[in-house]
Amino acid sequence: MFMSTDNLVLSQGCRGDLQGLATECAKYVQKQGYRVEPSRACCDVIKSVDVPCLCRHITKDVKDVLDMDKVAHVEVNFIAP
Repeated sequence: MFMSTDNLVLSQGCRGDLQGLATECAKYVQKQGYRVEPSRACCDVIKSVDVPCLCRHITKDVKDVLDMDKVAHVEVNFIAP
């Protein structure tokens, strides 16, 4: 969800720290590499972001590098109540 702020649609008005999201969480949701537990910093940033809004406005370039299983893992473990 979060490769770089250049690839995110920042002008769509989604609330939260999108720069922090890219910085803290990108490595946990990329297609390359193994699934690892996200850091506390990533979890804290995710909790501040309007994830449904972000998902509605994510670009194709970002989708091409995301592993949706990893994205779901992060969401289930750190966003869901």
